[in-house]
Amino acid sequence: MKLKLLKVLILALVLCAGCGDEQTAQKEDTSAADIVPVITIQATTGDISRQLEFVGNVQPWQHAALASQVSGKVEKMFVEVGDRVANGAMLIQMSDEQLVQSRANLVVLEKDWQRMKDLLEEGAVTQQSFDKVDAAYQAAGAGHEMLLANTQIRAPFAGQIAAKYYEEGEVFTPAPGRSGKTAILDLMDLNKLKIIISVSGKDLPDLRRGLDVLVAFDAYPGEEYAATVNRVEPTVDPNSRMGSVEIEMDNRERLIKPGMFARIKVVLEARRNVLIAPTECVISENGQAYVMLIDGSKAHRQSVRIGLQNGDITEVQEGLSIGDTVIRVGQRVVKDGQEVEVVPPYRNEGDSER
Repeated sequence: MKLKLLKVLILALVLCAGCGDEQTAQKEDTSAADIVPVITIQATTGDISRQLEFVGNVQPWQHAALASQVSGKVEKMFVEVGDRVANGAMLIQMSDEQLVQSRANLVVLEKDWQRMKDLLEEGAVTQQSFDKVDAAYQAAGAGHEMLLANTQIRAPFAGQIAAKYYEEGEVFTPAPGRSGKTAILDLMDLNKLKIIISVSGKDLPDLRRGLDVLVAFDAYPGEEYAATVNRVEPTVDPNSRMGSVEIEMDNRERLIKPGMFARIKVVLEARRNVLIAPTECVISENGQAYVMLIDGSKAHRQSVRIGLQNGDITEVQEGLSIGDTVIRVGQRVVKDGQEVEVVPPYRNEGDSER
């Protein structure tokens, strides 16, 4: 009987001990579950700027589609594609049959005009008679100049021949030819280039003539070229709410070609050696900004005043000091005063061990 009672007591003690261990384990598990793993970064100083970014296509500074206003045969081409020409250089000689006839007619009218002028001075004809001859002479002279300009086609500005649509001996007509163009040659001024960008109405006040910008091209990765704002349109499209801005860029080295895709960066304000933090660390709530810091082993909510923001970097003007440990991952989960565990940053599976 005594032996049976002893066994019962031992079993009870074992069961009680087991229950105590289980409760202790549950408490430890609950405590561990309250600790939030976070990734941190140190607040530091750096440079930051407020900037606008746009895209656009490169255009020549000047472009002229050269042709005759009258039909005729292309007698002589003095240039080829790629040639550089001076202002006023002869480019195309068209057939001159009409010009010869016009010159002969002008010679006759000039003689009539001189004769009537002499008679007018002698009082032999009326002013009205002279005015009729004078009007015919002036009209013939203007017509002759027009034919001359359309027979001997010259460069209206210094530039480079960009395209040629007709060959010598072909007949030109002022209508789209086989190329779909109504021109004989294309002349472009490539010493300077322009880029037209579309800017939202809210950003237009930040742009003004003479403002420096930086331009990058996919064809030259890692390179940036200086340019300036040349013109800001005074109106905004009522449908798109966008305005046009013209960027002027020097191209005397001829590295950039019309048609290239350009990325334009406008730096509006720049600050150097200021306190910065990743933008993702800064949380805005009800118009107030704050970050989560590490204080010992606990999270601490710290109000901050922010300045410039540029993508993934934000200037912190008040509330942070250099070297403060800021929560970068987990900042929206952890609560003020909660226990945290700092863990290493994530690595891609392909990253090697260091």
